[in-house]
Amino acid sequence: MDLHFTEDGAWLFSVGFDKLSFLTNIAAPATARELKNPNDSAQTNTSCLWSDGTNHHVLTAGTDCAVRLWRY
Repeated sequence: MDLHFTEDGAWLFSVGFDKLSFLTNIAAPATARELKNPNDSAQTNTSCLWSDGTNHHVLTAGTDCAVRLWRY
């Protein structure tokens, strides 16, 4: 399990043991974006979140030794 907030605290990215990830606007949790199996069949064990002012970027890494970049 892994949790990250953007620097302004407005967004949360979470990774769970159920292989589901969510990017959530704290002020509007009903608008959460779900990402199933970010590392395919491997368990995701770490992530990193940042925003460039236009998009949110997430790096995920899993037990498959792969690092993936996601842009929302």
